[in-house]
Amino acid sequence: MESDSITTSEAAMILGMSTRRVRALVGTGQLMPLGRMGPLWVLDRRQVVARSRQSAANKGWSPTAHTGRRWSERTAWAAISLLDSRDSGLEPPALSRLRRRMDGIDVDRLAWLAGGRARLQTFEGLAGDAAYLRQEILASGLQALSDGAGSGPSGVVSFGHDVDGYVSDGRLPGLIAKYSLSPTPAGPFKIRTVTSERFAWLQANGVPKTAVALDMLDDGAPRTRSQAERLLLERIAGLTRKA
Repeated sequence: MESDSITTSEAAMILGMSTRRVRALVGTGQLMPLGRMGPLWVLDRRQVVARSRQSAANKGWSPTAHTGRRWSERTAWAAISLLDSRDSGLEPPALSRLRRRMDGIDVDRLAWLAGGRARLQTFEGLAGDAAYLRQEILASGLQALSDGAGSGPSGVVSFGHDVDGYVSDGRLPGLIAKYSLSPTPAGPFKIRTVTSERFAWLQANGVPKTAVALDMLDDGAPRTRSQAERLLLERIAGLTRKA
């Protein structure tokens, strides 16, 4: 049975909008949270699903609701590579189409479209295991950015006992068993799974800073989100200048 409590990231997936917009709905009382888990809001799944059904029946209730399909994992990482001035791996026609789609894109839309880059799952585990788990994933999030991760794996991925990073989807079950991880909404251990091929690419090339910034948008702290938005806006502006 699905848990009745979900994170803002999970609510964003259900509602088809960004986590920033979900937090705005909470702030204006349009979504009533169950409470907080650390810095993050925890929401009632049933209320969010009802809101989603309402939006389907009454289009236009949210001015920032997103339509259309998200990018595939391959396209999402190609866009991230473009913003990091890396080789996208796309053929010229596909690259040209992606550049046109990204022309004038805003952070909110970028975060939505690139949501398929990985599957985010949150867990609880022993605080003492955090440092060991960090050694088995590729760093992302706030500390990854401040420590200069993006050039390769890092042993420190966030403050305190938090964990945030990437692992191949085939490796996750072993980590869950090894560290007795329990799936928990807004848990302090954020693990982002990608295909084995993508994980090998990340190992070889490092986690792009654009991806790190996108992952920072999942953080509950306004200062962290603002830092991520500034970095992403700089990357988007740089891409526009090169076009």
